[in-house]
Amino acid sequence: MSVYDQAVPPNEKLSMYEIYIARAAGVPKTREIYEQAIVSGGLPEKDAIKMCIKYAELEHSLGEIDLARKIYVYASCLADPHNSDLWINWHEFEVQHGNEDTFRDMLRIKRSVNAGHSQTSVMLPECITQKANGDATAVNELEKGEDEMVALRV
Repeated sequence: MSVYDQAVPPNEKLSMYEIYIARAAGVPKTREIYEQAIVSGGLPEKDAIKMCIKYAELEHSLGEIDLARKIYVYASCLADPHNSDLWINWHEFEVQHGNEDTFRDMLRIKRSVNAGHSQTSVMLPECITQKANGDATAVNELEKGEDEMVALRV
């Protein structure tokens, strides 16, 4: 499989994994392929989330509800909070198989992911605009702060 990872361009890896899964013999081998596809880091984030959804659906069809839930939790770490596919699928899954606690956990994780992304998007434009405007004082203060930290360590 590592040969395929190196030989296939990133934009075609999802289809490669889908073909590999279709030809896999047995559930254990299929699980191994899904896990490798998701964890390897070779897939773009959007495709890794698609694989997580498919993997969770497989485990759901096999009756492995807890494992499917764990896959959704893992996928939420990769997901943009605005990726509606993941959140819609997870919401439907919890409505069908969850209880009040698992549904609350899903909502808590979604809020946490949303907060993490919103903080990044708020802080990022500030840095970009300072560099774009040539704000030398902000850059100098940052460099000065780093120099002070280095001096403290010595």
